[in-house]
Amino acid sequence: MATKSDQKKAPNIEITAKDWHEHSRNNFWYVGIGLLVLAGGYLAYSLHDYVAAAVALAAGLAIYRVAHLKPGNRKIRLTGHGVDWGGQFFAYHHLRGFWLSGVDGRATVYLERLNLNATISFIVGPSEGERVAKFLSRHLPWHEHKSEPFGDRLGRLLRI
Repeated sequence: MATKSDQKKAPNIEITAKDWHEHSRNNFWYVGIGLLVLAGGYLAYSLHDYVAAAVALAAGLAIYRVAHLKPGNRKIRLTGHGVDWGGQFFAYHHLRGFWLSGVDGRATVYLERLNLNATISFIVGPSEGERVAKFLSRHLPWHEHKSEPFGDRLGRLLRI
């Protein structure tokens, strides 16, 4: 842990970050997702599993709606006492650790919270990622063995 004199020496870091990665999609993406949903719905319907067919169609509708959302910007401020994440403050003693995952020339910073609370994440550029990691490593343990969570990886592969 850093001492109070170390915290005073380190300047605060302020970042404007996107809430999530935005992927480009063309008409073939929509056709492909539509065919997957229809195939799943037809398969479930032909097996007389009407609930699964309805779930497949509802999932397709949800994917279509989520695909049209645009990420917003969030102000991130790293201080010597904690992380201000878009108006919510998390003191370092409420965080378990952090790790970075680099995809497509951008780094995503993940802050692990205590007691099974949702992980906080924000996206920074490659040059800022190193600076943020150096700053956070003074206050939190760095989980080098962790990588991109499964949900984020699946969303990236489906380009959602």
